[in-house]
Amino acid sequence: MTSAVSSAGPLIHLAQAGCLDLLMTLFEKVVIPPAVYHEAIEVGLEQGRPDAVILDQEMKHDRICVDSAVDMSKLQVSSDKLHKGELEAIALALTRRPDAVLLDDEEARVLARALGLTVMGTLGVLVENVSRRKVTRDKAKTILDSLNDVMYLSSDVYALARKRVDEITD
Repeated sequence: MTSAVSSAGPLIHLAQAGCLDLLMTLFEKVVIPPAVYHEAIEVGLEQGRPDAVILDQEMKHDRICVDSAVDMSKLQVSSDKLHKGELEAIALALTRRPDAVLLDDEEARVLARALGLTVMGTLGVLVENVSRRKVTRDKAKTILDSLNDVMYLSSDVYALARKRVDEITD
């Protein structure tokens, strides 16, 4: 079974852009720590956010699940710059050893890679779907624009993602 551990950002961004299904085509199960559940779903539902409703539905279908067995001692690092959810996601990934840990924050990505984890972000999910022929390049560009509307992408990051999509051969 393919699995991923996720921080809140990729889940929220994909749900807000209406393309959470991209994640589910790559991973049979997405596991989240309690802090991510709180941030992405509990708080979102309290605020009436549509993305939280979508994520909650995925939990009801058992495609997203919470794993409370987060062992922060495996991390042996603390950071004032990372959110609790990112730290818990990295610690959980160190325990579970999923196919990927989903992180958008650059500092979290650097830390996870330094700890030997395979990292994928929101844009990586999109590019991987194109490379696996689950999404056409034209559709990917439309999705990239939707993601750009719901998350901060510098012009360099946007251009790099678009270039990677264009470089995938048929």
